[in-house]
Amino acid sequence: MKIIGPLTDPRNHDGDPGDAFHVVAPSPRGFGLSGPTHETGWNTGRVALAWVELKEPLGYDRYGAQGGDTGGIILGFSR
Repeated sequence: MKIIGPLTDPRNHDGDPGDAFHVVAPSPRGFGLSGPTHETGWNTGRVALAWVELKEPLGYDRYGAQGGDTGGIILGFSR
């Protein structure tokens, strides 16, 4: 969470405003800031597909991603 500010507002963190990013930080269902799911089948592959589909309504045709632990496994499915 501490990295979001420097990425989205580098000017206020001694950086160049031209280096700013849009940050979308989804949490897998039941992890982090996400509530629990009441449906079955939300495995890492399904979460990866949901995240890939998320970029289209947000207007992105490409993205960079970082994940650790379960997030890293999910990102492996989304490539």
